[in-house]
Amino acid sequence: TTEIYTLSLHDALPILLTRRIAEWAEASRGKLAEYAVQALALLASDAALLAVDAMAIRYRTKFKNIGKAASLAFAAAADARGLSPAELGDRVLPWLGFDPAKPRVLELGANRVEVAIGLDFKLAWRDLVKGKPIKTLPTSAPDEIKSQMKELSIGLKEAVKAQLLRMENLMVQQHRWPAARWAELFLRHPLVFPFAVRLVWGLFNPDGKVQATWRALEDHTLTDAADEPYTLPPAGNVGIVHPLELPPEAREAWLKHQADYEIEPPFPQLERPVVTVKAEERELKFGKAVDGLEINAMTFKGRAERLGWSRGSVCDAGGITSYFKPFPAAGVDVFLT
Repeated sequence: TTEIYTLSLHDALPILLTRRIAEWAEASRGKLAEYAVQALALLASDAALLAVDAMAIRYRTKFKNIGKAASLAFAAAADARGLSPAELGDRVLPWLGFDPAKPRVLELGANRVEVAIGLDFKLAWRDLVKGKPIKTLPTSAPDEIKSQMKELSIGLKEAVKAQLLRMENLMVQQHRWPAARWAELFLRHPLVFPFAVRLVWGLFNPDGKVQATWRALEDHTLTDAADEPYTLPPAGNVGIVHPLELPPEAREAWLKHQADYEIEPPFPQLERPVVTVKAEERELKFGKAVDGLEINAMTFKGRAERLGWSRGSVCDAGGITSYFKPFPAAGVDVFLT
């Protein structure tokens, strides 16, 4: 109670329900947790919807019924606003007390300390009086500030965990942002700015072909693989580049650029293994390339669900007929039977 006493009921309910849902899930009260997820989505506040989106990812493999309920509730909330789930996911990104493209400044008596979200997705500190980075908050900081920063660090860790999975999935699904929206979001929002720096981005034409590629620098300008400045046009569609979308020479240029500047992608991007379609398979809608291969059932289940595949229908004796994954940008649902 002391934690939420100063919050309005509207702000406190997402915190309370999120904790209760976790407790009910562990206590095998799944149906009650499902109803709570739906109620959380109906609150419709950014904090509530962010929690629902996070649960859809967190409970993708464990307590899948809760994850499915969260995913459906979030999709319904997006539809009610005339948005896609990905667009709503961008709208409810937590600001964590930061202003657009600005660090926070803590006034600590004679000390002034700047706190920002670093490119490693952790809090970064800078002593503004001495003008140099510091490793942690000064021990002389008031207990109230220390408590606030501890809560901020915990909230940041949870938010980053959700965004890492979300961004990788958006890359695989070929999600596109309008160029102006991409600049507004990724160059100004502190939580996703590290993605702008550590990933390779592309401008795509209406046919889905890459026209240009870049990444952001720490000063919020853009650069190409040859270290030349890049200016993003006001129109066009932007996406996280998948290695299948780059010619080999462009992919190698970016890999060299990342190595030269010690840029480590937050998840496998250009070095991820890919499988290309053979010429004789291009017209097929049903393939048997993996027919007959064997893998431990639980190993397959864990790998598939971590990569965003969903379980298909369950038949007699608990048998599972298929796994499937949607690719909205391509207008395709893929089934593995």
